[in-house]
Amino acid sequence: MRYLLANRFTILLAVLLGFILIVPAVVEYMGTTTLMPWALSLIVLAILLATKDSNTLLHHPVITTIALAALITMWSCGCVFGLDTLNKVDGCIFTLLLLGSCRNILGTLAKRKHVNHETLTAAVSVYILFGLALSRIYWLLHIFDPNSFHIVIPQNATADQPDFLYYSFVVMTTVGFGDIVPVSKLARSITNVQAIMSVFYLAITISRLVSLYRSDEQGLESDQPLKSAP
Repeated sequence: MRYLLANRFTILLAVLLGFILIVPAVVEYMGTTTLMPWALSLIVLAILLATKDSNTLLHHPVITTIALAALITMWSCGCVFGLDTLNKVDGCIFTLLLLGSCRNILGTLAKRKHVNHETLTAAVSVYILFGLALSRIYWLLHIFDPNSFHIVIPQNATADQPDFLYYSFVVMTTVGFGDIVPVSKLARSITNVQAIMSVFYLAITISRLVSLYRSDEQGLESDQPLKSAP
C-alpha cells in the first residue's frame, strides 16, 4: 500500500492514458462496448487511490460517495429506470466524479512545498481528467439535444462517447480539425470555456510547476557534498 500511495498519481496517469489509447480503438475495430465498464471502473479505482489522504489513509467522503454511485449505475442493467435514463444518470455522476477529483488533486498540489515527479504527474492527470469530464458533458449534451453538434461520421454510424472524447482533446489542444463542430449556443459556450481554461492551465500551472521542479532539482544537486579528490 505504501508503494501505491507513493506512486498514486503515476498510476492514475497510466490508467487515463491507457483508456484514451486503447478503449476507442477497441470500440471501433471490435464493434463492442463491453470493455467500457471495466475501463471506467479502473479509472474510478485509480481516482480513489489518488484522492486518498497520504497522512490519514482516509478517502475523501464526497468523492468516495460519488465513486460508489458511479460504479452502481455503471454496472446496473437498467431494468428499473430504462437503459437510456440510466445512461444519462451515469453520465452525470461520472462527470461529477471527474470534476471533483480535479478539484481534490489541485488542492493536494497547492499544499505541496516541493515539486517532484509525482507533482508533475498529478498536474498532467488533472489536465486529462478535465478533458474526460468535458467529453462526458458534450456527450450528455448530444443525448439531450442531438442538434448541438454537427458531426461528420461514416454512413449508418452514430456518434458515441469516444467521438466526444476525441473532440474534447481536440478543443483542449486548439487543433480544430472541423469534423465535429458545435452548433448550439450552449455547446459553443462550453467549448470556449474549455479552450480558454486549457490554455491558461498549460501556460500558468504546468509551466510554473516545471520551473519549480527544475529549481528543486538544482537545489538538491547543490546541497550534495563534493567528493574529495583522491
